Amino acid sequence: MSQKQKILAWLKRRPLSQAQAIAIFGCYRLAARIKELRDEGYDIETITEPNQRRGVHGVYQMGGL
Repeated sequence: MSQKQKILAWLKRRPLSQAQAIAIFGCYRLAARIKELRDEGYDIETITEPNQRRGVHGVYQMGGL
């Protein structure tokens, strides 16, 4: 199973952040995988959440979750 397929399977169940993508899939280019999935027609939303450094980070989830 490709990295993109693994990410898609994960997104079908729960949201995914860049930190999780690195730890779980060894994926340092999550935004690129998300773009590929969006280009294939998948509805993936980007949600911003506050982080520990008083900034925000993106979390991806399938639309409708």
